[in-house]
Amino acid sequence: MLTLDVEMPRMDGLDFLERLMRLRPMPVLMVSSLTQSGSEITLRALELGALDFVAKPSLGIRNGMMEYANEIAEKLRAAARSRPSSGAA
Repeated sequence: MLTLDVEMPRMDGLDFLERLMRLRPMPVLMVSSLTQSGSEITLRALELGALDFVAKPSLGIRNGMMEYANEIAEKLRAAARSRPSSGAA
């Protein structure tokens, strides 16, 4: 199981996801400020084999952190139960 951010220093997260799913498929949860429901990036990640996404909360939202942590935990549990196939795209 892997949590993956779209924004990475050396390689785009979507490129990494595509390679990962081709070479070693595993459950992937996208975590990013760019992964909003219905966005092109989110839809592409799901097409490539990501199981779900979690949007990072805006900075300064202290009360939302527990909800954010619970959402991630719930989605990671679901991802751990799945078995993605290779060549998801």
